Amino acid sequence: MSPDGRAARDIIISQYVTGSGLALLLYDHLLTLSTEIELVWPAKMSPVKCAFLVNRYFCPLVLGFICAVNSGHWRNLNDKL
Repeated sequence: MSPDGRAARDIIISQYVTGSGLALLLYDHLLTLSTEIELVWPAKMSPVKCAFLVNRYFCPLVLGFICAVNSGHWRNLNDKL
């Protein structure tokens, strides 16, 4: 296989792995949302709760952004933006 073919294959594999990781993460969020609402939301704000919420909601946003960029639909992005 040529180096270009390997690079294309690696990009496609990366897209599938990132997309499936996002799907699993969202599925996990749906499974644990009721427990989160019951235990985390009523608790007082603390550094641990802040860390949990950042990890819980910021990471999926970043992963979703990575999926969107890697999907190829944002072809017009360039260094001028």
